[in-house]
Amino acid sequence: MILGGRKVSRLSEELGVPKNLLYRWKQEAESLNEGLRFSGNGNIRLTDEQRRIRELEKSLADMQMEKELLRLEQEVLKKAIAILSQRDRVSI
Repeated sequence: MILGGRKVSRLSEELGVPKNLLYRWKQEAESLNEGLRFSGNGNIRLTDEQRRIRELEKSLADMQMEKELLRLEQEVLKKAIAILSQRDRVSI
């Protein structure tokens, strides 16, 4: 509303929101990238490209986590094999 030309003081009274908060929201809105806008529920609307980047970043993070889990599993298996090999030697 402010970006559309409404006065902060009037909006503050109408909405019951402190002026300083409205000014801060205005600054945040103005500082957002050209393609980003508030969706109305506090979330930022992303372009298709930005949404795809987020999906890919999440996918990458998931794969990195999976890779680390596999590495830890291999480490545990190697230690288990070593322990079982030692037991077999002792019992012979």
